[in-house]
Amino acid sequence: MELREECIDDYRDEFGLIVQSNGDGGDTACEHSAWVTLQEWLRESRSVHAEISNKIEYQKMVLKLVHKDGDKIRRHPDPKMWYSDWDRGTGDQWQNLIIAAGTFGDKDLLKQMLWGFVRRGFFCTNTFRRNYWKDREEHEKKSPRYKKWPDNIRDLSTIPDFRPLFISLFIRGLRIWPLYPMLFFFDFFDLLLGSLLMFGGGKKVKSGSDTNYIMKTEFARRNMPTPISFLARQIYKKRPSVDAETILGPVSAVEKHFSGKNPPLHLDLKKIILAWY
Repeated sequence: MELREECIDDYRDEFGLIVQSNGDGGDTACEHSAWVTLQEWLRESRSVHAEISNKIEYQKMVLKLVHKDGDKIRRHPDPKMWYSDWDRGTGDQWQNLIIAAGTFGDKDLLKQMLWGFVRRGFFCTNTFRRNYWKDREEHEKKSPRYKKWPDNIRDLSTIPDFRPLFISLFIRGLRIWPLYPMLFFFDFFDLLLGSLLMFGGGKKVKSGSDTNYIMKTEFARRNMPTPISFLARQIYKKRPSVDAETILGPVSAVEKHFSGKNPPLHLDLKKIILAWY
């Protein structure tokens, strides 16, 4: 059954941000920025006059998720939850926020984010501590030593996401044409990832990787495309399906990733994918 466009409001919380169907806001920075970007892309393809409302939606999101200095982000602003910590931004969150800023021409924010990104040595999170949270019970299954933890300790220290290839997003977002030749180098690695999703796809690759790949390759198609970025998208279109019922592999991967989580976002991604064929 086709969902109504206004169904996205069913997935907003008291902060006006998009969360998953169970109210979890841990991926809000990733999913809300993806959604507002998709709305702008689809507006352009449908010739819908919603540019102002999309821009306002984007600006409201930035005020809630991006630090005033512009070089830190958080997953969600709810102060009662772990994901409001400024120290827990990961690659998924950063990528879609950069793409959103580039789509809406927010060059000031892009410059601030780029400076913080370079200053941290191309790491996505803000420090080396408390990069993300996982449930204690999950780790008790993996190692008995976690059972010795006090009940109030749930934080883990991990190495932050290292994403030097995100430089291509900044180049495209800021439209730095003198650095255009560098995009051939960066797009080559995206082509390799697309090949991995194609030949090693199926159920072995996290379907979240597909969502990120779709956002990145569509952004490249719209901003300073290269022959390699075009080839990367063509290769990815051949991705195997993760189920027997869905013919198009990329569509099946997105459906698996968002099943029961955020159907409206899945439908918008599906529209982008179908436009490739």
